[in-house]
Amino acid sequence: MKIYILKEFIYTNDGAYSNILGAFKNKKDAESLQELTIADNIKNYGFVKEKGTHETKVIFLGFRENWDNYIEYEIIETELK
Repeated sequence: MKIYILKEFIYTNDGAYSNILGAFKNKKDAESLQELTIADNIKNYGFVKEKGTHETKVIFLGFRENWDNYIEYEIIETELK
């Protein structure tokens, strides 16, 4: 059975860490939570969205290309046995 894992990778001046935000049976649910999480960070915490069209979604704190404070989101497809 395939599942889709939504992960966030947070990079700051103090270091880096990651979180698993959820595991889903279909990719659309993972994408939906990803978009909600990005929208929340933009609306409530001062992040801005990268304009690129990359597979990995990236948001920056305060201004674009702020490589000192940013978050990457990735949906990983894996197979459960």
